[in-house]
Amino acid sequence: MKMLTLKLCLILIGLLTSCDEFLVEDITNDKIVLLTPGDSLVISTQTPTFWWKDVPGADSYEMIIVSSILENPDALILDSLIKDNKLTTTLPYGRYQWCVRAINSEFYTEYSCRVLELKN
Repeated sequence: MKMLTLKLCLILIGLLTSCDEFLVEDITNDKIVLLTPGDSLVISTQTPTFWWKDVPGADSYEMIIVSSILENPDALILDSLIKDNKLTTTLPYGRYQWCVRAINSEFYTEYSCRVLELKN
């Protein structure tokens, strides 16, 4: 009887500790803090670096860049999953809106967006 109780206790402990591997952090209410480039910034380089703060619990980030603005875009320039919290890319001169959201296996945040203009 003691052996059976011991086995059941070990099984229960094993189940309880292994459940942590299946719990995914809910990041739904987290906010993406965009760092650079600043909102409505006009820059002369065609290779801007987009950078935002890490969100704890995020596995990756979805980044969207559209020409003009998201509500009425002229073209989708980029829609990509990125593991890092930074991306440098080359864009033609023009006006863009860039948006980022954090993602994990079960949850995602709202997009945070900014406008950027590249001028020669």
